[in-house]
Amino acid sequence: SEVVVFAKRTVKDLKLPPAFVTQIAQSIQSQLTEFRSYEGQDMHTGEKVVPIKLDLRVNHTVIKDHFFWDMNNFESDP
Repeated sequence: SEVVVFAKRTVKDLKLPPAFVTQIAQSIQSQLTEFRSYEGQDMHTGEKVVPIKLDLRVNHTVIKDHFFWDMNNFESDP
């Protein structure tokens, strides 16, 4: 499945032990299942501001950033 392919790529990119593929795939699948349980519900009620935190590592350089994103504001583009 696409989830397993993504999990394998993530493990390879992060140089994690292969045992992490199953854990990552299960976590993604669980989150997708939970998200799909909201199908048909109005998800645009009220303000929905979430913090987005980014930690990027390129070789020996680490870049950290964060911002707030109002998910109900379709004019907003993080």
